[in-house]
Amino acid sequence: MRNWDNLVEKDTDNFKFRDFRNRFWQKKILLLWFQRNHHHKWFQGYNPMSNDSSDTPYDYDHILPYSHLIAQGGSPRVYSDNEAMVRRFFAYRGWYVNSIGNFRVWPSWANRSDQNDCHTKKLRLTKIESDSLSQELDLKSANDFMQASAINIEDKALWIKAGGSPRNWNEERRVNWQTAVENRVIFLYEIFYNSFDFECWIRDQE
Repeated sequence: MRNWDNLVEKDTDNFKFRDFRNRFWQKKILLLWFQRNHHHKWFQGYNPMSNDSSDTPYDYDHILPYSHLIAQGGSPRVYSDNEAMVRRFFAYRGWYVNSIGNFRVWPSWANRSDQNDCHTKKLRLTKIESDSLSQELDLKSANDFMQASAINIEDKALWIKAGGSPRNWNEERRVNWQTAVENRVIFLYEIFYNSFDFECWIRDQE
């Protein structure tokens, strides 16, 4: 896994935007905007101005469960003798699992039912038949689940290959999950950047 300096350019022209991109990586609240097309159906009657946290009908759900990477009682098995790689994995796993690239806004009742399941099950990547949860959410396919979760459908193969049992992290799983998270951050960032026409703002700053 990579740290922030490895993820973004260090050159002078981009340095002034690094703080913004760092904040974006961690700003999961933006998912309320990215996933807004489904919220009017899922959260009918919810008043976000009520300031009553007990009334909040959604959770910030880790797409790949937090418990698959970080849990009491044991460490993930990485099946590698590369000590430098192993140190990086343990040093930066929390940064990846808690990034906007690994979160989605999800109805609380649905999240409580499957929050510790592998994301391949949560996103119906390995199961296509309908069930009560998919019917309640009105999501009929894996693509529907991915779109509702603001995940780029073009990265489906990465998310499938990043699946597995808790704490089992061979090289293929590590590489695919890291790439999937990074790609999703880029995917969301590009939507954000283009939707608010940041190109014009940047030109005005030059």
